[in-house]
Parts: sequence; C-alpha cells; structure tokens
Amino acid sequence: MRKILLILIMGLAFVGCGEKDDDDDSGDLGEPDIKTFTDQVMFADNDTNYLADIIDARTACGKQNLQQLGIVEKLKDAITGAFTAGGNMVQNRFRTVFNPDGGNPNGKVKITIENNVNYESYEVDDSSNVRFNIAYLTAVFNDNLQTEITAAVAEMRNKFTQ
Repeated sequence: MRKILLILIMGLAFVGCGEKDDDDDSGDLGEPDIKTFTDQVMFADNDTNYLADIIDARTACGKQNLQQLGIVEKLKDAITGAFTAGGNMVQNRFRTVFNPDGGNPNGKVKITIENNVNYESYEVDDSSNVRFNIAYLTAVFNDNLQTEITAAVAEMRNKFTQ
C-alpha cells in the first residue's frame, strides 16, 4: 500500500509540475518576461536625474531578468561611481550624454545587454546606444566597470557630430 501511495504522489508531482512559465504564465520558458527597465536613474547631479533604459537582448538565457541577476544595480552603481570619481571634464561628458532634456542628438541613452557576442566588454553604436556583454558584466569588479563606462561615455560623446 505504501508503494502505491508513493507512486501516486510522485505521479501527481510530475503531472502537477509540468513545464510552466515561472512568473506570469505567458508560456515563454527560455527568456525573462521583463526585458526593458525604463527610465532608470543612472546618476543624479544638482537635483537632476540622468536616465537610461536598460534593455535585455539576451536569448536562451533562462528566466532570471537583469534586475534579479543584479546587473541593473551593478550598472547604476558603476555609472554613479564613474561620474562621481570623474573630474569636471568627465562629469560634463556624462551630463551631456545622459542629458535628460534632449541634448543628446539620438535621444535617451539605451544600455543593451547581450549574450553570444564577439566583443569582450562593450560596443558603442552611436551617441545614445551602448551594448554590454553579459559575461563581462557578471565577472567584472566595480572599479574596472567604472573605467570601461567612462571610456564608453567618451566614445558616445565623440559620436555626437558623426
């Protein structure tokens, strides 16, 4: 009798735990349902919030979104740290690129996170679009990420006139 009961319980467990979306029952099993984190405050200066959208472009990456993985906070912390540690010239570059009043000719900054890419850390597309490798972001220390972000922002600023 115990064996039959055990078999029935195990059978119910397998039937009841079929593949199911783990967050909103949309049926998507391989990717997070939250793919865009809009209007994230990347840093603040003189009562002005400098915003960016963080976009998850990873594929076949599992269900955890960038916030659950700690990537959103890691980027915010590193960008704030890079801005704070920079001198006047670096801070002005950050203010210009992340300008909330439309000073960037390509609009609000979009930070796209990708996997399965051919670059090590980041690539700048234009003055408002930068892409980061998720493998790099998960492994890098904050100080090194700040250095890369400062370089990326300089590249983005240099693309204003292109």
